[in-house]
Amino acid sequence: MEGVAETVALGVAAEQFAEIIEGGPLGSAWAIAKLRKIRAGKESETEFPLKWATKDAHLALDANGARLPALKAIAAAWDQAVESGLGDHDVSAAYLGLKRSRA
Repeated sequence: MEGVAETVALGVAAEQFAEIIEGGPLGSAWAIAKLRKIRAGKESETEFPLKWATKDAHLALDANGARLPALKAIAAAWDQAVESGLGDHDVSAAYLGLKRSRA
């Protein structure tokens, strides 16, 4: 999710990115669905809450933190998003957290 969120936060249009990756190894149905959710502004329509994804990231870090530096950075970004009120939104709201942190 973080890769999708960061790509869109950098300015690549969500629908354009979905079209680029669709049919390729990065174009999973899940990633395409999250990109379309971002494009439609439906991050508050929860399929899997960001707070649960953040909890899972911290569980993985508790078990293997020293070997997962990228996940440590992702968990920190998601913690900020949850603290800003996005925890009950869909995990795709990680994109909104990035937008807020850039503002």
